[in-house]
Amino acid sequence: MAATIYCVVHTRIAYESYFKDKAKIPYLASFIPSMANTLYITIFYELFKPVAGWITDYENQQMWCDHENSLLTKIILF
Repeated sequence: MAATIYCVVHTRIAYESYFKDKAKIPYLASFIPSMANTLYITIFYELFKPVAGWITDYENQQMWCDHENSLLTKIILF
């Protein structure tokens, strides 16, 4: 995830520095890194949600609310 964020930020900086002297950055092109980051977050969330459920099912929780809290913590933090 950190590598993805680094790549998005680096791409935006490189793109801005390339077009700094040549012309203004097109309006939509300035949003491409943000859209890519949103896409990556959505994809990784959907991939990790079943994994978090699978990991939580193998924990030995005594109460259902403890199970739900553990699952929620995993989904939010990762």
